[in-house]
Parts: sequence; structure tokens; C-alpha cells
Amino acid sequence: MTMQHKRNGISGDPFVIRAYAQFKQDKAINERRIKISEIAMAGKRITDENPKLAAWFLVQVTGGRESTVDKLLGDEHVEGLVLREEEQILVRRGRKWTVPGRPWLPGFVLVRCVPSAAAFRGLLGVAHVTGVVGGWEKPYRVPNESINQFNAMMQMKIDERERLRLEQEAKNAGIKVRDKVRIRLGPLAGFVATVLSIGKGQVKRCKVRYKCNGREGDANVPLANLEAI
Repeated sequence: MTMQHKRNGISGDPFVIRAYAQFKQDKAINERRIKISEIAMAGKRITDENPKLAAWFLVQVTGGRESTVDKLLGDEHVEGLVLREEEQILVRRGRKWTVPGRPWLPGFVLVRCVPSAAAFRGLLGVAHVTGVVGGWEKPYRVPNESINQFNAMMQMKIDERERLRLEQEAKNAGIKVRDKVRIRLGPLAGFVATVLSIGKGQVKRCKVRYKCNGREGDANVPLANLEAI
């Protein structure tokens, strides 16, 4: 298909629309192939084949997009990691939500790969990735010790929380059904409630009935979060 412009009796050279469209399509397909090939160079298959060459690197991402980037990397079989604080458990109107911990280092995602120009070009092509710490030509290698120390610190916090929970459960071992208790932690902290039932799981939870503004409500509360009155 050709088209020729003609205005005021002056005609120009014809140009081929179909050929130009095909060129644009072929270019886009080729660029996509290159992108797929490059991100594959940062993939887990390469790290598994060359474990001694693999290392952790920090990529910068758009704020608030850490989880999105982590998922996109996973979809491309790239090993990513978002260091997070402890998850939070929210209780509202008797319903419980587990909220993932906030990123410990907002705006960054760790990536383990074998460093190469192609691998980092591939990473920079992932949506919401804005850069590589140190630059993709000489990227900063994150010491394994740094990651291990962070994980150890978080595990210590979890262990300490578990120790305190067990201690408080032991103190509350005498609480029985129909006892009056005070809720110690959470959105209902300070409320006086009546114990309706006590569970038998590893983390003992109690169904309690509280009153607020003359209205009664039920809540499922860990035994460790109660105190006898």
C-alpha cells in the first residue's frame, strides 16, 4: 500500500505505509526478545550454574513498589529479596488481619545474580526499577554477612516475643471460663471482658465478651494478652 501527498498541484514521493508498520512491529519484537534474553542472564538458572560468581546487589525502585518489583522478578525467575520488619496483626471488630512488615530499607530490593552487563540491563528494564546502587558497570556487592546479621536480628526479636508470650501465658494459667479479665494489648486494650472459652492450640486464644457504650461484642484474643482482675 502506498500513499502520495498532493497539494496545490505539487506531488511528493510515495511512501509505503505497510512496510513502515512492519518495520516498527519487527523492531518492537526484536527489542522484546533482547529484553527477555537480558533478564534471563540475571535469572536463577545462571546463579545455580555459577554459585561462586553469584552475589547480592541492591536495585533502586520506585517508593512503595518493593513488593511489586519482587513479584515481577519472581515471574522472570530472578531471585529477589525485600528485607522487612516483623509482620503486624491487626484486630478490628473481632476480625484479624495479618499485615506484612514494612520494608526495612524502603526504595530498595535485593537481587542475587551473576554480575554482567546484560544481567543489569535486564534488571533496569523491569518496571519500577530505577537504578543499581553503585551503577550497573561497577555495582555494589552486598556482603552476605549483612543479610545474615539482619535475619539474625529479626529472629532474635521473634524469639524474644515468643519468650514473653510463654511467660505471660504461664502467669495466666489460672484464668478460667466466666472469669473477668482486662485486655492488655491491641485495639481493645483496657477493655474489661468475660472469658467465654479458652482454646487448646500452641498459641492459646480466648473468646471473650466485652462491652462498649452499652453494646456487647465478642473478640478472639491471645491468652497472653489478658490479665486477671
